[in-house]
Amino acid sequence: SLELENLSRRIWYIIDEVHRLRNLGKATSVDTDSLVFGFYTRGAERLVGEPYRNFIKWLLSSQEDDGSWRFKPRRKEQENLGRKGDTAVGICMEKLVHIAFYYRLTGDEEVYSRLVKGLNYTRRFTRPEGAQTWEVPLHAPDIYASALAVQTYVDMYEATGDRGYLAEAVKWAYRGLPFIYLWRAHDREIMLYATIPVFASSFYRHPWFGRAVQWNGLAYAYSLQRLAKHDDSLPWDVIARGILYSAIDQMLKSPVYGYYPDSYDIVEDHPNPAWINPELILRNVLMLKDYDLYLHTRLIKTDGMAFRVTCNAVVEEAKIDGVRVNLRLRYIPGLPVHLFI
Repeated sequence: SLELENLSRRIWYIIDEVHRLRNLGKATSVDTDSLVFGFYTRGAERLVGEPYRNFIKWLLSSQEDDGSWRFKPRRKEQENLGRKGDTAVGICMEKLVHIAFYYRLTGDEEVYSRLVKGLNYTRRFTRPEGAQTWEVPLHAPDIYASALAVQTYVDMYEATGDRGYLAEAVKWAYRGLPFIYLWRAHDREIMLYATIPVFASSFYRHPWFGRAVQWNGLAYAYSLQRLAKHDDSLPWDVIARGILYSAIDQMLKSPVYGYYPDSYDIVEDHPNPAWINPELILRNVLMLKDYDLYLHTRLIKTDGMAFRVTCNAVVEEAKIDGVRVNLRLRYIPGLPVHLFI
């Protein structure tokens, strides 16, 4: 349809522009998000290339013998945000989210053993915290830690079919709910579904109470939309939609057209810089339309063999017919489609 064709052109422009801007940085800088965008522009070579494998090896090189990762301040101003060598679920999940994604793509058993060890270590934690230690205290309650944990466990469930991972994803989804305004003052429409990032302050000077940081909420909303495909214990997609609508309302109040604010002061009713590109808004909008820009993996088993099909389209069906693999894909017309087996 004309609507989808227009949508695909706009998406392709945003993908190309975001990827171009990211490439202005160090050429060796690789993470999961840049990999996903690179898949659209360069195909599978980004999946099997040395930079991404080296990135995963680098993450694993800092894993402790007990499976954890530890707080290691990189700048002097971070030193009073937590005790060096301490840890929290966010510290671990910011590494595990990338490793789980890599395992889902490759099925690398050596990586899997380290991944499971890390996930088992995090089961001792009950409060989301420690995902934004670049400025926030290590043990401050943190919605972004919930977002990372849900994303990681949904990836693991989709990679293995183990419902224990799905149960963990649900737990961490529930633990992110207290950060959402599920009510609003009569003169603050923007307040409903706005998300507080942490119950704390940055460097003990800038408090976040009453100040929404919607990019944190959008990351959480995206993970909820992925979870909603597997669990209906709460209307996760409704919650995610509310967070998205609040982000769009905040974007409409931004002085920079098409961008949304880094934070929004709900008490004073005004947006605050920096101004953020709408990538996370786009992801959530497309998920509502049942299109996901994330990479999808389908595990296929036959005659004692197993292999993975990864695609930037939704793999709705995968069948083996002799030496042929028959796939039924759903994608947005006009966007390139790549496969990696």
